[in-house]
Amino acid sequence: MIPVLLRVDIDFSFGLRKGVPYILDVLDEYGVKATFFSVMGPDTASTHTRNFSKKGYLKRIMAMNPLKMLVGFGPLFFLRGKLLPLKYVGSGHPGILKEIADRGHELGLHSYNHAQWAGLWPELPDTYIEEDLKRAGDEYRKIFKKDFHLWGSPNWRTSEHLYRLLVDMGALYTSNVRGNSPFFPKYGDTIYKTTELPITMPALHELVQAGIKKHDTVKVLDKCLTSEYNQWVIHCYYEGILERKMFENALRHLADLGCAFYTFEQFFKQIRTDTLPACEIDAVTVPGGIGSISCQKTFLENNYFRYLKSVL
Repeated sequence: MIPVLLRVDIDFSFGLRKGVPYILDVLDEYGVKATFFSVMGPDTASTHTRNFSKKGYLKRIMAMNPLKMLVGFGPLFFLRGKLLPLKYVGSGHPGILKEIADRGHELGLHSYNHAQWAGLWPELPDTYIEEDLKRAGDEYRKIFKKDFHLWGSPNWRTSEHLYRLLVDMGALYTSNVRGNSPFFPKYGDTIYKTTELPITMPALHELVQAGIKKHDTVKVLDKCLTSEYNQWVIHCYYEGILERKMFENALRHLADLGCAFYTFEQFFKQIRTDTLPACEIDAVTVPGGIGSISCQKTFLENNYFRYLKSVL
């Protein structure tokens, strides 16, 4: 069996409200468990209008089909927090978060304010990281009456201070970067003993934005698979609302190939952490993405980018 950690990122309130229930039903149909990462604070979807001037951003929006976005997200989503009242993501939909857990899935946190974290990187102040973790954790505790144990950074942008905090809080594993295989983050001579479980496979929307035809996206996923470790990330606003058919086709395809899907917790319990390497963290821009993100340094030379040319 080919192990695949299935990750679902929850960035926006409309994705949580409309996309997550659909994804949960599909996962139930296939008998699959996943790890969900939810933003806990304000819905920052409207802040993305600031990115229209950035190189490649308009192309990205066109690839996702603006008309589909207006229909799927609601025609006024980009006015929230400007002309309309602000909505909140996880803290605004506690019932759906509880349903994720009640249906046997794992739930981690994806920040309090997604846009601020992503926008401040790579110069994230230590005080900001501490405050964001605290605010997200406070909202989680209000809902579940316990502390959180799992963190996944917004836009996969991390820092050394985050790992200090995760080690201090006793987090056994985390997921903040793109990479090749599990490792311990290393900064200089310091190794942080919180296992980093990196994303190894491209998101479907990145492939489409990189020019891959929708029906060919599974060909790239095929080439990414290894026998020991894989992590695939989906987004509730994209696979859960805009591209449901593409998501189901990809999930079915991976299942037919013999992939076994795991939550992070399930997979972590099977690995020997005493054999994991310590790796430095660097930055990379992935095809179809906007701006640099954090990555395991080995990912700079060993990644899926080379497969795209054979499919285009």
